[in-house]
Amino acid sequence: MNIKNVSEKFKITTDTIRYWESEGAIPKIPRDSNGYRQFEDVDIEWVEFTNNMRKSGVSIQSIAQYLKLFKHGDNTFGERKEILKNELLQIENKLNELTQTYKQLKSLVDRYDSVMGGCEMSLKLQRKEDSYFIH
Repeated sequence: MNIKNVSEKFKITTDTIRYWESEGAIPKIPRDSNGYRQFEDVDIEWVEFTNNMRKSGVSIQSIAQYLKLFKHGDNTFGERKEILKNELLQIENKLNELTQTYKQLKSLVDRYDSVMGGCEMSLKLQRKEDSYFIH
């Protein structure tokens, strides 16, 4: 598969893939006789992994370190596991923060729905600690 097909598959730019390769977040991609990248299944799996990690906020450096250790073989299991555990903890923290934000927004939307339910009254906003709430 060529770089254009891979970029379309994951909805990322070809520049992003090139950048990830240059930073070591995906392996060096083999090239054909014309110098074009030819992605094998294993390369596509690394692009998918990196894309998912980036969407979750994992740094390029962390992904590159993981790949570097991966290339060194089974004796790096512990170090790789630590990287993944640290990233998992950070994602769990983000999920907790997002859950709290979701609950707050959901509550506000529900309050708007209850106030607006069939009524033609105007809503009055009150500023409270840098947030706007229905009054």
